[in-house]
Amino acid sequence: MTSSSARPIGRAGTSHPATIRAARSVVRKERAMPSSPPDDARRIFSGIGATYERAGALLSFGQDARWRARLVDSVRAAPGDVVLDVATGTGLVARAVSERYGCEVVGLDPSGDMLSAAVARNGHIPLVRARAESLPFPDESFDHLTFTYLLRYVDDPAATMRELAYVDRIADDRPRDLTAMGERRRIP
Repeated sequence: MTSSSARPIGRAGTSHPATIRAARSVVRKERAMPSSPPDDARRIFSGIGATYERAGALLSFGQDARWRARLVDSVRAAPGDVVLDVATGTGLVARAVSERYGCEVVGLDPSGDMLSAAVARNGHIPLVRARAESLPFPDESFDHLTFTYLLRYVDDPAATMRELAYVDRIADDRPRDLTAMGERRRIP
């Protein structure tokens, strides 16, 4: 996924409202999905948007809040940054990042049911219905990316990570290939 007209968003002196508007527009149009998610993921997340948070707390023996807090702590966003929360589900991480750092957050998920629950809980966060394997954003659109259970529900985790690398605005001193990051420094 390359885009010659992509321009950075979210940093001082640049503009990101166009990307936020585009994200909102994608939700309104109910973007056609390029392909369906794996069958098990579709079955698991169909019809559970309203009860997902309670089920997650029960199935994790209450540890989900602690895991989410650790993820949010690791983001280290600043006001003006733009964060993409991939596989946002009901938007718990997106909301926590937005509240903690005062930055723009866009949530992305392939499940309309989960996004409906997210809209009810997080009306101010733009939500996009799309798959992580085929992101509808220009290259280098986001300062930070978050996701929790994404890789267990995609057909090709390596291809998904490459797609995420395209939309992440990585500093020049960091490798562009996420698989090479582990070779240069330990990933926490």
